[in-house]
Amino acid sequence: MDINDTVVHRILVDTGSSVNVMYYDAFTKLGLPKRPAQREGSVTLPVEIGTSPNIRKLDMEFIVVRLTCAHNIILGRPALEDLKAIVSVEHLRMKFPTLNGIGVVRCDRREARSCYVKACKKIGSKDLQVHTIAEKIFKEEEAWPRAEPVSEAEDIVLDPSRPD
Repeated sequence: MDINDTVVHRILVDTGSSVNVMYYDAFTKLGLPKRPAQREGSVTLPVEIGTSPNIRKLDMEFIVVRLTCAHNIILGRPALEDLKAIVSVEHLRMKFPTLNGIGVVRCDRREARSCYVKACKKIGSKDLQVHTIAEKIFKEEEAWPRAEPVSEAEDIVLDPSRPD
């Protein structure tokens, strides 16, 4: 994908993400002005996606976050809706309408594998271990008073033919 006249690789298409995310490393490599804080804010940039002659040009908003990730960008539902894109995970392709026909973006399997391996290596680091996060949450929850029911629960039969 071409963002702000720069070709950007390692883009994750995530149909579950409610925002488009740009990681801070990619933000700075694009030569955009730096900002402090964990959530850097949002930026709208000109984007081109596809291959000639089936290219789509639009302005896309990204939330910039100061986190490290194997990817540079996450394209979420806002981008997919703006592109009117259809994603096929099985075929590792995304298709979208353009003025000249259907644009197609294909996954670079080597790049995808590289991102996967990089992400897996980070899973072993102390900060990303699931059990350490869970232990912290459980310790915090123990300090809170536990809610108790106000009255006894009452069984209600929804289907008389199946009272169980």
